[in-house]
Amino acid sequence: MSKHTESSAHPVAMCTADLSFWCYQCDSYLHHLAIRPIYEIYRAFHLLKFGEPCRVPFGADSSHAAAVSDAPVEHSTKPAPGILIDFSVL
Repeated sequence: MSKHTESSAHPVAMCTADLSFWCYQCDSYLHHLAIRPIYEIYRAFHLLKFGEPCRVPFGADSSHAAAVSDAPVEHSTKPAPGILIDFSVL
């Protein structure tokens, strides 16, 4: 998967077990309530997994994040290892 990251600059992976998001370039979790593009993906997968909409609105509990942002997550093209989901196809 590191080749995918090198060629596409997609370093974010989502765990389908707990719907958490990991950034391999930042080496940290991404708070789904603080980053709008991540939240929109979280909402879609929450509905698929649990059969009901997410009840927590965007920005509701961003205490774990530096700032709530509607901006897309941007990263350098530095390669990062890991299994990645290409969210651009959603």
